[in-house]
Amino acid sequence: MGQPKNKLDSTLGTKSSWIFNCNRVTRRLNKSDAKSSLFMTAGLNYLVLTKEMLTRDDPRRLDASPIGTKLYLPFEAENPEKGGRSILIHHPQLPSFLAETVGLKQGDAFDNDLTILRTIDELPTLDGFLLRDALSLCGISVNEEYFEVSPEERGAIQKFIRGKMELLVRAAFGGAKADPSKVTQLIDKVWEAKDLGALEPLIAALRCPNSEALAIFAAWKGIMFYSFDYFRSEEGRKTLAVWLNKNSNPSVGLPKDYAQYVRERVQGVVQRMRHHWISVDTVLKEYNQLYDNFVTSMNPAGFIDFLRNAQETSCSVGVSLGKMSQAIGCLEMMAKNSQSGISEQNFDLLLGQLMAALAPVAKLKARAA
Repeated sequence: MGQPKNKLDSTLGTKSSWIFNCNRVTRRLNKSDAKSSLFMTAGLNYLVLTKEMLTRDDPRRLDASPIGTKLYLPFEAENPEKGGRSILIHHPQLPSFLAETVGLKQGDAFDNDLTILRTIDELPTLDGFLLRDALSLCGISVNEEYFEVSPEERGAIQKFIRGKMELLVRAAFGGAKADPSKVTQLIDKVWEAKDLGALEPLIAALRCPNSEALAIFAAWKGIMFYSFDYFRSEEGRKTLAVWLNKNSNPSVGLPKDYAQYVRERVQGVVQRMRHHWISVDTVLKEYNQLYDNFVTSMNPAGFIDFLRNAQETSCSVGVSLGKMSQAIGCLEMMAKNSQSGISEQNFDLLLGQLMAALAPVAKLKARAA
């Protein structure tokens, strides 16, 4: 089915952790000497993926998440804003949809491409670092351009996460005197979250159920990434907050009723922004407090309960960060396209985009334990 043009224009132009514009990267690579692509099926390399709240008309997910990943295939690869067809990745009709639109049928390409799509669908957001890491753990290697993460940025993220892991791993091995090589090896195993036997020292230290261990460690890494992302994206949130504050009082001379309408719309955006911001801040503060208590005392009380809910918590934090990222992207795009100032019509359109981007998540619990 098609998408409304104004919504599609906003999606394609916005840089957000809820958008993966494979189409844009593929067309850029086509102009260079690069030969590698993300999908084996050529047509899939021109898709656009977006994370979206499920409506009551959408099929339910098996994991009960209220977030879906929409796959959008444009009618014209060079002009995706002209419309296309879309489907949720978890939709039961996905294989037949792909067979009809891009000719994907049973075979190596079928298994490879569906693995990529379903791996992406399991992520709370579409951050390049998480995409690259998730595909790498599945043994899938693609051109780095698709992730749009610089080596410097990836190195900073890895350094932050591994530094957090090291505190816990050293504690599990008996503190600062632990064998550095063993510490490094165990960090590598935590990062991969695949080898249950190799993780035994950490599982024992955490008193973590073996049946839950791999899922817990994978989600824990997600929480650490979002902790990093929360602090690095602070400037963007503050920019949006300052803009909202500046526009909380309508210009003098506007009709009274319209001025009140604008004031209420801006306040509605402020409340939604505050809700997501406080939700993330509260969860991450609790996580850091429980983690610090554990690595200093080796008493997992509280922290293991947090980790048992790590998947739900990681998803909750990722969703709120993604929504704020989408809102920031909408403001940046509108400002970029309105060099002489945002017109009254575009101002109202922007407020609508911000309200939609920051819509609350009714069915997703954002709590640590």
